[in-house]
Amino acid sequence: MSLSRSGPMRASIVAAVLAGLVACGSDRPASTTDAGGTGGASATGGASGTAGTSGTAGTSGTAGASGAGGGAQGGAIGHCETGTGAGGSGGTPAGCDLEVARQALATLGIATVGDLRTSTVTLSATLTDAQWSVKAEVCRAGGYDLTPVAGMTVCLVSQVITGMCQGNPVQVYVLMSNGSVQCVYKALCPGSRITPGVYSTVDPLCGP
Repeated sequence: MSLSRSGPMRASIVAAVLAGLVACGSDRPASTTDAGGTGGASATGGASGTAGTSGTAGTSGTAGASGAGGGAQGGAIGHCETGTGAGGSGGTPAGCDLEVARQALATLGIATVGDLRTSTVTLSATLTDAQWSVKAEVCRAGGYDLTPVAGMTVCLVSQVITGMCQGNPVQVYVLMSNGSVQCVYKALCPGSRITPGVYSTVDPLCGP
């Protein structure tokens, strides 16, 4: 067969050879194509941005709500405590007689609530200081005399009164020495703006 071919035949042979080369060049590993695709899928790494949901930690802001609770407690300022005092939990101080104190309050018709609280206090020797001059006068108005116990350490038995004094919560105090009542007076609870806030048992501004 002669090597010289007609033009059309030569063209067909060249076309066949080129087609074979193209077919071989397109035979790439599938993994290569997939890798390229998964490379795009790695964009799902952006989905890890959902970690931003950790922002839900912001719900710890509910701690602020507890602050509201604190505010509510702050609103309780001015109310007397009704729990047991030092004497009730650690023994009654010397000079106190709780039963005698209860009888004194009952005789005066003073209605109370909660446990009796006990403590000790030392009076000034002259009863002329800012604190005890007022209380000595209040005690005199109620028929008591603090002079015999001036300068002494005495027992105070206190309890919350069920009523109010000029719209303020109040406690009654039974001042005792050697188990004997030396004075009974009333005093407004902490938080009151009324000064001095101490009343005798017969003061009409702070009735039974």
